[in-house]
Amino acid sequence: MAKTGIFGGTFNPPHLGHRNIAEGFVAHCSLDRMLIIPAAIPPHKAAPDLASAEDRLHMCEKTFADGRFTIDPIELNRQGKSYTVDTLRQLKQRYGENDEFYFLMGDDMLLYLDKWYEPREILRLATVVSAVRSSRVSLEDLCSYAERTFPEEYRNGRFQFYEIPPVDVSSTEVRRRVRSGESLEGLVAPEVAQYIADRGLYHGST
Repeated sequence: MAKTGIFGGTFNPPHLGHRNIAEGFVAHCSLDRMLIIPAAIPPHKAAPDLASAEDRLHMCEKTFADGRFTIDPIELNRQGKSYTVDTLRQLKQRYGENDEFYFLMGDDMLLYLDKWYEPREILRLATVVSAVRSSRVSLEDLCSYAERTFPEEYRNGRFQFYEIPPVDVSSTEVRRRVRSGESLEGLVAPEVAQYIADRGLYHGST
């Protein structure tokens, strides 16, 4: 039985914090494959400065460049809003019911899982794995939320948590630095910084 990791996001742009989380995810879950899935239109947040699907896909390829990761355009090809449950259903059809799915989400996003579309179906299709990466949210906060909000799924082991050293970077900060002409060193892969410059991305963002 193969273990498939799924890491979705807007990746606008992907940064070294994303890669740090993904590397910890692979190690924590002993994954056989790891899918990086850029979202077409994120349903949970406004994205007025969203780079094109093509640009975000190319930046993901440059950020997750080694053989442990596969950049999967499944949501970009489907277009429309990117609902996780639809993606998991498609992947089940692709890989078969016997594949174990592990869906990675950040600690901040986990606390809103009950607001997602069909959250219990998500938990039926995949184990939700949350990376504890910031001082704003503790492991106790996440466990308490999961146990209180999804008691049956929590008891059945559909949640996992792991702690990683935080990398203090966000896509919002990267875009702000682009607008102000500051260096992106230490925030994104050098190839991504060059791609952003070559394509003139984010200069008009607000």
